[in-house]
Amino acid sequence: MQQIAEEQPEQKKDRGAFDDRSARSEQLLWLAQQALETNPQLAFNLAQRSLTDGISFTLQNLMTGLRKKDVALANQLFDLALARFSSGAPDPSEAEVLAGYLFQPGMSFSSNAAGTVIMTMNPMLRDEPAAFKSEPERAHRFLLAAYQTFFTQPLPLETPE
Repeated sequence: MQQIAEEQPEQKKDRGAFDDRSARSEQLLWLAQQALETNPQLAFNLAQRSLTDGISFTLQNLMTGLRKKDVALANQLFDLALARFSSGAPDPSEAEVLAGYLFQPGMSFSSNAAGTVIMTMNPMLRDEPAAFKSEPERAHRFLLAAYQTFFTQPLPLETPE
């Protein structure tokens, strides 16, 4: 595990709509998912390390599963992911992961290369209560961060269009 966490991230070249950010984040989140039932703290630590590469789609289901085991750890992981999201120029899909955790557990939306919106749903998490109901301040911070990221940033003038 330590070796995986210390590897340099290598961005996936042909990422699909719901692919994780890197092979390393995919492995870390897979290991975290395996540890979730028996060791939520280990799952948290692995998922936290995956944030180095960005916010991956698998993180949403992991945070929702972690919330069932330990609400405080799930909230802490969400806060770390939100800080990661707010610290740079995030991909819109990263906002979708965080929004899915807060508002639609087990459901994710994304767009493919052609711009078609695609939805995926984890039936195991379909009936989980939405986190925003018990975490309105977190939802507020997320919505504010998304607004600031996508609507208040100046558009780059040096594009081919």
